[in-house]
Amino acid sequence: MLPSMAAPVVVDGPAPRGRGELEWAALRRYSTADGLPQNTVHALAQDSAGYVYAGTEDGLAQFDGRQWRRIALPERAGVRPYVMHLVASGDGSLWIGSDSVGLWRRDGSGRVHSVPGLPAELALEALLLRNESSVFAGTPRGVYRCDAAGCTLLQATQKLEVAALLQGQGPNGAALWIGTNEAGLFRLDDPDGAAPQLADWHLGKRDGLPNDAVRSLVLWGGADGRDLWIGTGRGLARLAQGRLVVYDATTGFPEGTAAPLLPGVDRDGRPLLRVGLARAGLAELGEDGSVQLVTRAEGLPEDGVRSLLETGESATHRILWLGTTSSGVVRREPGRWAALDERHGLPHRVVFGIGRAVFPDGVDSPWIGTVEGPARWMGGSWQRFLPPPYERSTVFALVRDGATVWLATDQGVIGLEKGSVRQYSADNSDLPGLTVLDVIAQDAFDGHHLWIATRHGLARLSKGVIQREHLPLADGAPMVRKLLLAPATDGRERLWAATASGLLWRDEAGWHAVPDGCLPSPELLDMQLQRSADGRQALWVASRAGVVRVDLGGPLRCVGLPAAARPAGQVYQQAVDQAGRLYVFGSDGVTRYTFADPLADSLLLQQVTHFGMEDGLPGLEFNRASYVDARGRVWAGSVDGLALYDPAQEATAGPAAPLRLREASTERGTLLEPGTRLAAGDNSVRAEVSLLAYERPQQIRYRAELVGLRGDSPAWVVDPQFQFSRLPPGAYRLRLRAQDAYGVEAAPIEIAFQLKAPWWQTVPALIGFGIALLLAGLLAGRWRNRHLARRAGQLQREVALRTRELADANRRLEHASLTDPLTGLWNRRHFSLEMPAECARALRRAEEGDTRTVLGLVLIDCDHFKQINDRHGHAVGDAVLVEIAARLRSQAREGDVLLRWGGEEFLLVLRDTDRDSLAAAARRVLDGIGGRPFVFGVEPLAVTCSLGVCAFPFDSAAPGVLSLDACLRIADAALYRAKHQGRDRAVLAQSRGHEHEPAWLDVPRGAP
Repeated sequence: MLPSMAAPVVVDGPAPRGRGELEWAALRRYSTADGLPQNTVHALAQDSAGYVYAGTEDGLAQFDGRQWRRIALPERAGVRPYVMHLVASGDGSLWIGSDSVGLWRRDGSGRVHSVPGLPAELALEALLLRNESSVFAGTPRGVYRCDAAGCTLLQATQKLEVAALLQGQGPNGAALWIGTNEAGLFRLDDPDGAAPQLADWHLGKRDGLPNDAVRSLVLWGGADGRDLWIGTGRGLARLAQGRLVVYDATTGFPEGTAAPLLPGVDRDGRPLLRVGLARAGLAELGEDGSVQLVTRAEGLPEDGVRSLLETGESATHRILWLGTTSSGVVRREPGRWAALDERHGLPHRVVFGIGRAVFPDGVDSPWIGTVEGPARWMGGSWQRFLPPPYERSTVFALVRDGATVWLATDQGVIGLEKGSVRQYSADNSDLPGLTVLDVIAQDAFDGHHLWIATRHGLARLSKGVIQREHLPLADGAPMVRKLLLAPATDGRERLWAATASGLLWRDEAGWHAVPDGCLPSPELLDMQLQRSADGRQALWVASRAGVVRVDLGGPLRCVGLPAAARPAGQVYQQAVDQAGRLYVFGSDGVTRYTFADPLADSLLLQQVTHFGMEDGLPGLEFNRASYVDARGRVWAGSVDGLALYDPAQEATAGPAAPLRLREASTERGTLLEPGTRLAAGDNSVRAEVSLLAYERPQQIRYRAELVGLRGDSPAWVVDPQFQFSRLPPGAYRLRLRAQDAYGVEAAPIEIAFQLKAPWWQTVPALIGFGIALLLAGLLAGRWRNRHLARRAGQLQREVALRTRELADANRRLEHASLTDPLTGLWNRRHFSLEMPAECARALRRAEEGDTRTVLGLVLIDCDHFKQINDRHGHAVGDAVLVEIAARLRSQAREGDVLLRWGGEEFLLVLRDTDRDSLAAAARRVLDGIGGRPFVFGVEPLAVTCSLGVCAFPFDSAAPGVLSLDACLRIADAALYRAKHQGRDRAVLAQSRGHEHEPAWLDVPRGAP
């Protein structure tokens, strides 16, 4: 209970706590692409049936666990209303507050009714549930009490510009707290009485509030759980026992609107107050007033939060929903991968290295290596840590050895010490290759070594000198991808090397290979060590032909995964979590293997789980980078971002979710209800259901059984829509079932109905036909019933065929969005989707020693195109572009990518081409366009083009130094040179090693 007059004592709230560790939010995002009317979400609510609603600036949508569906609302002068507020009441109603068409109520049957009594020009600024069937509505001209019959103004409030409402208790009993847009906070006593009055009480900026714009109110925390929290336009305040605790910019709290406020609990059941912030994401406050921020750095798609909602019954199954300023609806979901990229502070989304280290400056933090350089997590953000000129080196691995942190990079091995940097490369040492893939320090029998794995063999750094190590494989210097320390045939720690030619380990007698036939393929991609609590150890080894386990500590023995469990696509990397489960990362997402005992003599698989993009992965193709931190969280690097997974967030099965019937009818429109008797011929039935389970919805399964239909044995399917066609007469029971991602089945929906027989099958008709025709009639009826049953099955198959045709049509629409309508060539959107994975393949190929095969980038510009338009008109100009596209198609090989880059520019991407053949390819393009005139009428046109040509990777000795965007900029610079050297020619940009400026090769048309 709050005092009536005494001014509170104002104190500063604590500053937000910094995050020592990287925390992330596993989120699923919904936007207009998923059915939302618009991406600015002002309101969220869940009705008593379990459906979730979103109010946007283009109307209202309902979510049924599978998709968002627009709900039609009335318009004024053709303008759809902004839905600003939503409140669900216990009678099944949803109250809808708009900015332009007043207040509406959607009843439990789905019908929308206007609520009279509000002036049409008033926007709804606040909406609060009053009881099971009515609400308080706040407007710029006071507070209204509203029920289904209409709204009544509370006269004492008519001069208040209302922005927030809250029911509570004042000194005189029941009270309504009223926040205003510009005048602070008021209290209305006896709000349910016949004549409520404003109390002699006010709280505003003069009393210590951050400002007078009160945007949200809630009672939470304190001894009796009734401390008053006030969200304003400039921060947050907590009023309790005569003290006003203020959280604003002076204490480090983010500046801007703090609304809405949502009490809840964390995963461990601890009370939590969540605060949506207009410019800083989400604030989470504990009962002690401490503040923790969740921002883009932790995975939010943006920092503008407009609305909050929490659903679910238990702490482990509660789900937080966020309505954002421009990113739609975001939902926290347990058991989901999180993804971070440049939007969250990474230098680049293509990640090649991950780990944790204590750096020379004493900072103990996670680090990542990207194609644009490494970074470490420090002070709540990703920060670069290498000094120039190494800051953009690609780091694959990192190890601390004494006072030095050694980095395996595409520029050799770099030693980072406090105040100094050392580099060993193929240019200044006996390092066998420039690109270093792994490093590890060992105190071996013959001294202390830093082992260095390169694309061209193994080396060691001992006493400041690099020495090459001869390996008994291939030519003695195979590509070495992975190093680790583990026992071999005894209990002593040995050095293991996974190479492109086999698996080796080293002891006092030298290098040894694993037994013949142990590995399915000698080309190895990764290895990981697993230890059990009882001391058993094994290596998981990934090869081109599958994954095997190599048992250690005795005679080496290999145990392969069952062939049927082999992951789809190529395998690049592995990880073992703290529960002993094996994660395999490749070109088709992530596969997780759960074993009864991962180190038993024979592998008994309990579960195989595949994770794809629907599970939150940023993409399906991964690089050779993974890490399991001390908390058991799994990190993995992909070509589309950093993928993060916390197994501890996985929930176990919870209570069954409600199954709701969305539709049940016949093709003629007859509603299907229990006891319905369908007329003869009204014999095609359809139904749709929704399981309102909001965890891993992609794993929800549905099933429809029609009891009474012979041979009906349906399977569990993803689609919740069902149809039964051409049913024979009889009594039926339609049973609709669903199970959630944990296999928990909902209470089924059952509808019993009858389908009448046609008149010629009724008893009077059969008597009329006579005894003589009885037998024939019965036989005919039975034959027809069997025929109709067969026809029902046939029509079901036809429905499946039509569904596939619809999918084909959708694919054609997707293709249209990726092509240029004039020339039919691919457009830049296709390029942005296609090229990241293609570039990653090119970089891997270069790292594996293939320095000649590249992606050829040929940027083509039509010479004097503006003159063609000016002299001959735009129709001829368009015809020239179409003809150029046709001639370029004839030059492109199968597999090459040809795009209209913009205007009169085209881009030809030559896949898997030889670096030395780029000049010849450029000549063919020049001859193909300028070799013969363009004829569109009487007068032939002489059309030529200029080309800028560049290879990716640009430098074969350092493939990761320049990104694809940088190579495109070089190609554009080459095109500029071709224009200024006379046009009708190509200029090929070539690397000159460590020199910054490329070499420019002039390639005129027709020259040999």
